[in-house]
Amino acid sequence: MLGAGTIKPGEMLMIGGTSVVQLFQLDVQRPMQGFWGPYPHALVDDHWLVEAGQVSAGSVLTWFEKNLFELDADGRAALRERAAAIPVGGTGLLTLDYFMGNRTPYREPLLRGPSSVCHWDTIVPACTDRQSKGWRWRPPTC
Repeated sequence: MLGAGTIKPGEMLMIGGTSVVQLFQLDVQRPMQGFWGPYPHALVDDHWLVEAGQVSAGSVLTWFEKNLFELDADGRAALRERAAAIPVGGTGLLTLDYFMGNRTPYREPLLRGPSSVCHWDTIVPACTDRQSKGWRWRPPTC
């Protein structure tokens, strides 16, 4: 957060990759149901760090591409290019944002999120969609 310049209350740092994490600070301590924290003085005195995230993001896409569809690197690149051309929500496929457990807001590591259909033309854009829509909350303003 320090290096990204997102240290003030109301600013959020989002890091995405194999998993996703969001970090933000509060200037007053308050309960944050479904979030991790607040942790007092974690980065800045008199501020409380709050954390959220999902345990699977990019790892889900890789799992589908390699294990289910058995794509090589060229096949994965072509599939992602096709997925990027599909508008958000354009597949009609429903996927849930906790494929390998949920960190926020349910804190349930055994929760599993299925997909309603599994076809290589729709699963990658739908999983990408789920990763972005899983975060409809906004950090509270202080």
